[in-house]
Amino acid sequence: MFISTAGSSNPYHNTSHGATNGQAGAIINNLFLPVCSTPPTIDLNGAQTGTDYERTYLPGSPAILITDSSLNDIQDLDDIQMQQMTILLTNPLDSSYESLSMGLDSSTLAGMGLSAYTSTDKHQLTLNGDAMLTDYLTALGNTQYKNEAPNVTRINRTIEITVDDRGAISN
Repeated sequence: MFISTAGSSNPYHNTSHGATNGQAGAIINNLFLPVCSTPPTIDLNGAQTGTDYERTYLPGSPAILITDSSLNDIQDLDDIQMQQMTILLTNPLDSSYESLSMGLDSSTLAGMGLSAYTSTDKHQLTLNGDAMLTDYLTALGNTQYKNEAPNVTRINRTIEITVDDRGAISN
């Protein structure tokens, strides 16, 4: 619990004032309670057990969507808007040949209140913007993976997805 006196420049300054005339007690001004946020949860496989989704990428193929948008779901008990989504290729075994990309153009994203940034190695895609859950789901459903290696390393890749609702980060 955080307690502040009226007019204090520090809203987390703990203050109590003793009562006068030998009486016990305290006067507390402007009680500030921290906001508790329930973290959002991401489910990429719908009603199936677990939350993961698996796709097969065939070497030499064009970019594929990393999820099935009809199965994607983000739940948040205390918020219908998100602030950020991070999509990370955790084990790029063919390094610079592998990439994540956004299948929506920047004007479409801007219309949803989102912007997309790709890391220089193209292994992380970050979406930013105070936008509705449905807009983040649309963007997620249009995220693509591609591997242009001449000899693709045939070991499973893992892509981690997290969302932030301004108060907590998802599973």
